[in-house]
Amino acid sequence: MQGLLGVILADAGAAEGGNGAVSITPSATGLPGHAVAQSMAGGIAFYSLIFVLVGLVLSAGLWAVGSFSSNYTQSVNGKKGFLICAGAALAIGAANSVVSWFQGSGGKVEGNAPG
Repeated sequence: MQGLLGVILADAGAAEGGNGAVSITPSATGLPGHAVAQSMAGGIAFYSLIFVLVGLVLSAGLWAVGSFSSNYTQSVNGKKGFLICAGAALAIGAANSVVSWFQGSGGKVEGNAPG
């Protein structure tokens, strides 16, 4: 298997000028449908935030009713739901920045070319 990988990488290097390095650059126009995929991702994020908002309101209500009725279990479940929904909203809102940061950090990694 190592021999086959070496042949593939050598062929890729020969096609790119003989240096043996493989280079991949993200491109929105590389495949058809990139506008649809981007629109779908935005729509999914929107509806996810709507569901998180509903969960946050319901959890806050559960927390309040549990606290006022001295129901410890109901109050704790409301707190857990509130924190989970708040974390989900944070994750959805930060998704673009987190992915961009990891992609930028991964692009800075340098290594020795195989061979």
